[in-house]
Amino acid sequence: MQKVLFIKTNPIDTVSLRLETEEKKIREVLERSNSRDSFQLETRGAVTKQNLLQYLLSVQPHVLHISGHGSEDSALFFEDNEGYKEEIPIDKFSSFLSNFKEHIHCVFLNSCHSLSNVSDFNDDIPYIIGMKQ
Repeated sequence: MQKVLFIKTNPIDTVSLRLETEEKKIREVLERSNSRDSFQLETRGAVTKQNLLQYLLSVQPHVLHISGHGSEDSALFFEDNEGYKEEIPIDKFSSFLSNFKEHIHCVFLNSCHSLSNVSDFNDDIPYIIGMKQ
């Protein structure tokens, strides 16, 4: 069973992204798939960086899918404890993921600029999908 952890982060001081719609579409695709019994989708919303650590430890996903906002200067936006954006530099995030290389095989960063100005994301993870703009 391949576990997919879908992280939704849309801080209150950012534009609404309709992440529930994205989750719905992912579920529909998985349900229609011939391999649907091979995947388990776990979703978490309003995620702080502390929450992310907890979820990676408890779920132990094979695929990490993060949807949210990113900045042109290579940072992902998570939420702080009050729901406002907290920028996490993508290079620090990449290093952090090395702690989970035993089970994370793919990272999908669905946020603007998630891989802009990044030449080498993480050699420990075989598949990285992100956006330059």
